[in-house]
Amino acid sequence: MLEVSSADTLCRWMGYAKAGSVRETTLHVLGLSVGAIKMSPFEVINERSTKIMVSVECLKAGQKACTADKNGNIGTGNKGNNNFGDYNDGNNNIGNSNMGDLNWGYNNKGTNLRCNNAIGTRKVLNMCSLKELGKSCSVSTVRPFGAFSPHQAGTRRPAHTAARVLCTATPPVNRGGGRPEPSRPTTATSAVAGYAKGISLSPSLASQQLDDEDGEYSLNAPPRKTKTVCTIGPTSCDREAFFRLADSGMNVVRLNMSHGDHASHQQVIDLVREYNAMGRRNLAIMLDTKGPEVRSGDVTQPLELRAGETVTFTIVAGADGTNNRIGVNYDGFIDDVELGDILLVDGGIMSAVVRSKTDTDVVTEIVDGGSMKSRRHLNIRGKSANLPAITDRDWADIRFGLEQGVDYYALSFVRTADVIYELKDWLARAGATGTSAIGVLAKIESADSVANLDAILDAVDGAMVARGDLGAELPVEEVPYWQSKIVRGCRKRGKPVIVATNMLESMIKCPTPTRAEVSDIAIAVREGADAVMLSGETAHGSFPFKSLDVMAMVARRTERAMLSYEGARRYGSEESDAIDWIMPPSRSMNSLSDVGISEMFAYHAVTMANTIRTSLVVFSRKGHMPALLSHYRPDYPIYCFTENEAVQRRMALLHGVTAIYTRFSEKAAVTFDAAIEELKQRGYVKGGQLVAIVQSGRQPIWRSSSTHSIAVRAVPRDVVPDDSDEEEEEKAKAKAAKVGRAGVTPAILT
Repeated sequence: MLEVSSADTLCRWMGYAKAGSVRETTLHVLGLSVGAIKMSPFEVINERSTKIMVSVECLKAGQKACTADKNGNIGTGNKGNNNFGDYNDGNNNIGNSNMGDLNWGYNNKGTNLRCNNAIGTRKVLNMCSLKELGKSCSVSTVRPFGAFSPHQAGTRRPAHTAARVLCTATPPVNRGGGRPEPSRPTTATSAVAGYAKGISLSPSLASQQLDDEDGEYSLNAPPRKTKTVCTIGPTSCDREAFFRLADSGMNVVRLNMSHGDHASHQQVIDLVREYNAMGRRNLAIMLDTKGPEVRSGDVTQPLELRAGETVTFTIVAGADGTNNRIGVNYDGFIDDVELGDILLVDGGIMSAVVRSKTDTDVVTEIVDGGSMKSRRHLNIRGKSANLPAITDRDWADIRFGLEQGVDYYALSFVRTADVIYELKDWLARAGATGTSAIGVLAKIESADSVANLDAILDAVDGAMVARGDLGAELPVEEVPYWQSKIVRGCRKRGKPVIVATNMLESMIKCPTPTRAEVSDIAIAVREGADAVMLSGETAHGSFPFKSLDVMAMVARRTERAMLSYEGARRYGSEESDAIDWIMPPSRSMNSLSDVGISEMFAYHAVTMANTIRTSLVVFSRKGHMPALLSHYRPDYPIYCFTENEAVQRRMALLHGVTAIYTRFSEKAAVTFDAAIEELKQRGYVKGGQLVAIVQSGRQPIWRSSSTHSIAVRAVPRDVVPDDSDEEEEEKAKAKAAKVGRAGVTPAILT
């Protein structure tokens, strides 16, 4: 046992943990037991780092310190030896969810990485998060993984206290017997997270933004712009798994009402409320209705069907698979099918052609065989079932969602815009309007829905490209075309759009994705989707956390390449995708309404922000202006401050928007100062950077009249600037001078 009574002692002990050594001890910091730490055989001192931030979490008196298992692992779910953290698949890792050896951080895949979300070998510590793949990352100022900001501490683990020590360690270990490598001053830091009572210090997400000067990634920027929707099911419904998904970047929680009951979904909703109350990030809830599905009946045992066999589907009760007779839950099935129709089972896993029919039976011949189980989803290619748009069960689920205060409804099998208006009228009568409104998303997944696409998109608040059933009712080669058309239709209207189904289907059973799946995610991001969705991958798959990690990393890496035309010109990158993210306002300039003026204002605000390379800070009560700014896809983040929690949650679906709850002061200047200070505390901005403060005139907060304004301000510094800081100020002022070239004059510049 090692007694540590001072920072100096602790630093010396850490500094002498040489390569190949294994140390196991129980640390005591200021008399408080913090648990067993097993040093793995890699250098604690990085060859590019001379400072180490040691972050430990202390136990209260009387609690037991955690100990290593027989393989030397401390934490949960580790596969390998000498891991310090959770769910590491390898050896000698410090952090969470590393795949490989000698990694320090989390979600690393490779060897000897000192980053987060990195792939390759020997990237040094700066939490660069996919800045480079297979190359060395430059050292930058970072905050330790595992360090909690003031607004995160306390609510997450109120029973513990934190002790942090910043120290200067010994020079790096000499390798290979040659001349010792000199120590290099740097501000890079790392954290070794302790464990208290078996609870891991989950690292905060190393999310990114483009650095103000050189385009490098920096830590503590907002999450990726493309949001992730995760379906919660048996694999992810317990508290530990759910919180891990939330900490790993889940933005929207999907409740699939086709499975489970209200009691099970209530438990998930309670977890969302608990997580949101902690103030770390904010999750939205999307209730996905079952819809008017046609399903087969129960069979006593799975039927192994081969091509050429005859199978009869009947509406007569009692069919259980005997003699290849299978029941159907929809009496109108007989009228909907015609001779020669192609019947698809579970979106095309099996298929059959209709050979004949009677008043009660449809006789088919198997084309593509497979295993026929109970309650399988049935589609007729090119046709939609003539079922009620919203079933009685759907209405019960919708009422449940209203009572629980969900944020979005995803309406299944929408065929026309009438059903959208029907639901919105019902919600209005129920009082779900204004800031309490629930967004209605249409799932585009039938032949009728694509035929009426424009009318549906005009009526809804957003859409989902539900490619599973869409690919069953349409020829599969048509799906990419309609995906692009739906995404662009939503973007043109300024409405959020989700691309869903089969995005990482192989990861339900496999720990790594196919290359085609990776490209599929990248294409959705490139097309401008607000969100991408995981279904079975997180609901019942074997690798829910890795699936989310892969989706987040691919989206983030794709966004890095997707600079706007102005961005590509500024950075001089010939390899960048010079894609015009900004879609000009759709309304005519001849007769502008208030909405049209707001659109034009948002368009020019984004153009200005891209020109001077600054984030947008917007204050909103109803969420209208943040949605418009998101519609034009700025290069830099949108920070939305609101005093309405429902609006804050709904912003979780919007591309590039980070919503923060605050209380508006009676004076605008006080609120502005508090907002900038909050962004500094979260690490989203730093002293000397510019931010563009946007106020919408459509819903004025501090003004009696409707006046739009943009205020460009420099973030105050924490210390008195020296000569170099004055140079930075001059650079900031020079950037601000570019505002005029964007066609907008700043209202304030401090």
